[in-house]
Parts: sequence; C-alpha cells; structure tokens
Amino acid sequence: MNYLTQLFGFKDAAHFLDSAFHFKNLVLTLNFSITLATISLFVEKYFGFNLIVFVVIIILFTTEIVTGTKASVKEGKPITSKEMPKGYIKLFVYFIPIISAHLLAVNMPINNVFGYETSVYEWLHLATLHFVILNLFISLFENFARLGWDEFVPLIKHINKILKIDPKKSTPDENI
Repeated sequence: MNYLTQLFGFKDAAHFLDSAFHFKNLVLTLNFSITLATISLFVEKYFGFNLIVFVVIIILFTTEIVTGTKASVKEGKPITSKEMPKGYIKLFVYFIPIISAHLLAVNMPINNVFGYETSVYEWLHLATLHFVILNLFISLFENFARLGWDEFVPLIKHINKILKIDPKKSTPDENI
C-alpha cells in the first residue's frame, strides 16, 4: 500500500488517509455534514426543492436586504428597527404558498386529465417558487438602480427598462 501511495505523491498510506479524510477534524466535519444533511432533507421534504435552491434564495434575499439598506442610506432615509423585520416577513410570506403547494402536491392524489397524469399542486408549487425567485431578482434590480449602479452597468439599465422598473431616486428633502 505504501508503494502505491508513494507512487502518487504521498509519503505513505497514513499521509494519504490524513490528506483525504482529515482525521484531526473528523468530529467537526461529521457534525457539519450531519447538520447539512438534516437541513437538506428538511428543505427538500417540506419546501419541495433542494438545498442549493434554498441557498440561492437566501443569498438573493440577503443581497436584497443589504442593497436596500445601502440605497436607503444613500437616499438619506433613516434606518429604524421598526423597518428591519419587513424583509423577513416578506420571506416568510413567500414560503407559505411554496410550502403549502408542495405539501399538497406530495399528499394529494394525481389526477388524469386527457390521459395525462396531472398534479395541479405540483404545477402551482413550481410556479410559486419561480415567481418568488423572479421577484427577488426584480427587487435587486430596483435596489441596483436606487444605488445608481445602472449608470455604470448598462445591462442593469436595460433589464430595468424591460421589467419597467423605474425606482424613484429620492433626495433626503423629498422624504419629509
């Protein structure tokens, strides 16, 4: 075994095993893996999409919160603790129909329509999921325009024109 591992650049079999499996960090990596697997199974079972989609939604949401906050600061609007839960409430409201449609799609019988198996709830689940993701992108493009990034990145201006996004870039005096 040592000869084979040395042939591929390792000192010996122990060096290969340590390099491949990092036994010094085994408890940490096992706990992290088990946690991620549990979250992934929960998200897939109850939300109806895999963990990567969930992570993308969270990244879009976080970016929306950050860019929206920066845009408000740039516009001179005060950031208050009263406004902070708005984004989280919106995300919670987004997940209600996604989760509901998925649970119905999984637990309701599939019907035949014109000889095709059809699940209205699976269609509704996918439509709602895509609707939410697209709305997160639209919010980002609104915030990009509020930040003035559309002046430097013409693609943003072009996408905003297609989406008919015309955020009012206000000055601090207009907020009174």
